[in-house]
Amino acid sequence: MPNNNKKWDLKFWPQRTMTFKQLKRKLDNRPDRQGPAVKIHRSNYQGTQEAPEPTIHWIEDWAGRSGQVDMNTIMGVEKICRDEVKRLNGEEPYTFNDVLVRAGVHTKTNLHDDNGTVITEFNPRSGRYQNKVADDDPHITVYIGYDLEHIAVVGHIYVVWDQKALFNIRRVQDPDRERKIVLTEAGREKVAAEYWTLF
Repeated sequence: MPNNNKKWDLKFWPQRTMTFKQLKRKLDNRPDRQGPAVKIHRSNYQGTQEAPEPTIHWIEDWAGRSGQVDMNTIMGVEKICRDEVKRLNGEEPYTFNDVLVRAGVHTKTNLHDDNGTVITEFNPRSGRYQNKVADDDPHITVYIGYDLEHIAVVGHIYVVWDQKALFNIRRVQDPDRERKIVLTEAGREKVAAEYWTLF
């Protein structure tokens, strides 16, 4: 999550945005950055002109990092992201059209100070700074924008593995029952999804 992020109030559509180029520069220049530069590894658009669908872009080579991730899981994550954007859009005049998947399903989250800045710590073994992390419920980390030139929010979509669901994964439906971990940071609560503005 970005520095000085603020919880997004869904009643107010973000007006300040950043381009993918700006986001890439920000992520590539993080002090804890490891691995290759950020790039779009996969884009998936399934809509038509008559029935447009949000486009899903993977900026993490998630499938390439783990032999345990299969196409079924990737398609499940993409479906969850599309459904979430449709839920957020509702009948609003401004609509999100693009999702950048920063991290597929994972169970760690960055810790933030009271100002919303990610807390880093020096790791003497590696000789590098790294983000301080905590355990979290399974979630997908996403950036969502009106398009790739206007990325507006960053967030977590919480998920559960469910053999009855399409692709065996679904968005949390009952946070009180399905969420187990809630961080003590200000503004964190048991929710199915949470978002922050980029500025």
